[in-house]
Amino acid sequence: MRKKGTTFALDSLNDNEYVAFAFDLKNDGSTPYRINSIYVTVNREEKIRWVPTVIPAKTTSYYHFDYNYMKEYGKGTYLVSLYINDKRVDSKTYLFTGSKNITNNTGNTVPSSFSGFIEGLKRDGVIKGNGTVTNHDDFTNEWAQLGWYQWYHMDNSNRFVLGAHVSWDSASLTPNTFDSGCGVIFNAGQNSVDNHLLASVRMDGLIYINGFRNRNWLSYGNYRYGSPSTKGEADFALVVDNDKASIYINGNRIVRKAELPVMGDEIALCTLSGTNLDYGTRCTWKDFFVYKW
Repeated sequence: MRKKGTTFALDSLNDNEYVAFAFDLKNDGSTPYRINSIYVTVNREEKIRWVPTVIPAKTTSYYHFDYNYMKEYGKGTYLVSLYINDKRVDSKTYLFTGSKNITNNTGNTVPSSFSGFIEGLKRDGVIKGNGTVTNHDDFTNEWAQLGWYQWYHMDNSNRFVLGAHVSWDSASLTPNTFDSGCGVIFNAGQNSVDNHLLASVRMDGLIYINGFRNRNWLSYGNYRYGSPSTKGEADFALVVDNDKASIYINGNRIVRKAELPVMGDEIALCTLSGTNLDYGTRCTWKDFFVYKW
């Protein structure tokens, strides 16, 4: 449980053009505060632990996990967690790919392949007014851990359209197709591991909407978009307006859901693996943009 007057934040940053992260622990109370556990895991293996630490009154302590650590531990999923009295009160997940972070440039033009789609959403009243477009570089991610998914933080918003031409393939000819695919994390809270929604296109030919809230599993069904395939591609779009979300494949709306939980505003790209073989699942995002209004 957080102590009144004490705040905690986990923030991403760029270090030497590679993903790194930092966090600060601020005690704006009148007495010192004891943190009993802060640690970093890499691909679910504990690597670094800071224990214990005391934050003096009216003081902010700063921790930096930089590129030199990442060169030592290599590519993978980095989870930094903060525990107080043996209870996790905050955590953040980062993906280190060994290459530059996602880059972008902000303007007012979506990729030509999606311009008609955005105009159609405006015409139908799904998007109200004008927004701001962020166009991202092409992005490829691989993940090989059976039955697990990982994500890469990208943006923050509760009113957005994320669109891309997505391609996927599996290193296995016989993966668990229901666990294999590409998706987007949204409405994720500060402790995003335990509080997030996931919209994903999977290799069994179905769209899934599910997630977690306070570590409890959430499921909002699965919906047919095509035939099962371990290799494929499609124009994918997720439209989120706070508690409402719609998923489009090749311009066709597959599903719309309302009264979804809004646990936060984090947006992230996600790769789901149904095999441990070689690279597992590979997801590539092209013509990739976020439109926020």
